[in-house]
Amino acid sequence: MRVERFVYDAERKITGLEFTDVISNTRYQVKSKVIINATGPWVDTLRSSDQSLQGKHIQHSKGVHLVFAHRDIPLKHAIYFDLPDKRMMFAIPRNECTYIGTTDTFYKDSIDQPIITKEDIDYLLNGINQMLENGNVRKEMILSMWSGVRPLIYEEGKNASELSRRDEVLISPSGLISIAGGKLTGYRAMAEEVVDLVMDGLALNSAKCATKSIKLFGGILKLKMMQVFV
Repeated sequence: MRVERFVYDAERKITGLEFTDVISNTRYQVKSKVIINATGPWVDTLRSSDQSLQGKHIQHSKGVHLVFAHRDIPLKHAIYFDLPDKRMMFAIPRNECTYIGTTDTFYKDSIDQPIITKEDIDYLLNGINQMLENGNVRKEMILSMWSGVRPLIYEEGKNASELSRRDEVLISPSGLISIAGGKLTGYRAMAEEVVDLVMDGLALNSAKCATKSIKLFGGILKLKMMQVFV
């Protein structure tokens, strides 16, 4: 499905949206009392189409991770440490691999396919080699890599690693509810915040978000693993 545009009433309040089924190339229109913009790095893109990109806005930050064979970085436990530039780095063993990360740099290119540069790779290799005794981790050892874009709230005068990871709800004059910032690990708390806000707005106060009591499929963690991160 591809969203085409928001639908408004005479007072320019959002009442729904139009979308296209890209398989059948059929366009549909749906109505809703509330529209939530929870699109991560694309939050401001939707706010722009709503003509409500004012005040606070998103600052994209890129994070890169590298994956190695466990024999090349044979850690028994997850570790994290500070680098000379005061940014934090971690290395986590997982089955037959160990992955390291992360970079934290302002990013202005395509958020659909965030590129990984030579500078990103060199930064991570230098970081892990500074930490390991007799570190000799080389780019030839990299098995795979991935990158992503963080949708952080812009703050004047701060670099990417200094920007707060807090989430924030932004409500447009049209009624569009956008949630921005935050971290992947806090997604359930962010969802609860928005759901409760919507329920209160619809006078459905008894229908609070129940995410705290819902167990995730496959989410059973061994106590030993949990202790690593305490």
